[in-house]
Amino acid sequence: MVHAHSFPKASDGYFMIESIHDPIEVITMFGNGRMRPIRFRWKNKIVKVAKVTGDWVRHEGQNKIHYFALMADNSDYYEVCYNAKDMTWQLTRVWMEG
Repeated sequence: MVHAHSFPKASDGYFMIESIHDPIEVITMFGNGRMRPIRFRWKNKIVKVAKVTGDWVRHEGQNKIHYFALMADNSDYYEVCYNAKDMTWQLTRVWMEG
């Protein structure tokens, strides 16, 4: 299932750091047939999720990669993904105010 996803624009005062692909640890809530990231650890920093601004799935062969667009409680934006095959999470992109 694909849901709309939104990220901030440069005109909103944000800049993007591209292609991070760092492994992260994620606390996730499951309910109503969906998963929702609550917070994650990146480079020994805990990031609390204020809002999921979008989610979508990409297929790589038989594997599903679940993507989430997140707004943190400090107003930075993150894109994270969950690889269902190997059950791992990655931080893929970051937008920070600046």
